[in-house]
Amino acid sequence: MGRIYSDGLKGRAVNLVVARHLSAAETARALMIPPTTLRAWVRRYGEAGREGISANQSRRMTRA
Repeated sequence: MGRIYSDGLKGRAVNLVVARHLSAAETARALMIPPTTLRAWVRRYGEAGREGISANQSRRMTRA
């Protein structure tokens, strides 16, 4: 299993990309998270909103 990130970190990271229009690559580098992880959060946020990046939702998506 990979690293577990808090919902707060996910929310801040997604906000930087979505609302502030920063690049996912630069944001991921600054926050020391894999760019593919951040892109997945942004995609799930776009599909399901804040619930899409919550810890419970993430666990459900990986089991599906």
